[in-house]
Amino acid sequence: MNLEQYLARIKFEGSIKADLDCLNAIHYQHLLHIPYENIDVQLRRPLDFDIDRIFDKVVIQNRGGWCYEMNGLLCWALKEGDFDVMRMV
Repeated sequence: MNLEQYLARIKFEGSIKADLDCLNAIHYQHLLHIPYENIDVQLRRPLDFDIDRIFDKVVIQNRGGWCYEMNGLLCWALKEGDFDVMRMV
C-alpha cells in the first residue's frame, strides 16, 4: 500500500499538506472517483475492515466500495498524509 497509488486512483494532483484546502480537495476527489459499490454485500461475501484488502479492492482492482471501506480507505490516506484523523464508529 502506498499513498501515491491512492492519489493516482482519485486523480489528485498537487502536494499533500495537512490543511483545510488539501483536505477538501482529497475528499472531493475521493467522492468523485471512487463509486459506492455494494456488490460484495449483495453476494453475501464476508465483510471486514482489513485495510490491505480494501486498498487492493479499491485502488489496485479499480473497484468501488461500501461505506465502511470507503471511509476506512480515506482515513488511512489522510493519516498517511499527516492529517490528524479520529474515526467515529
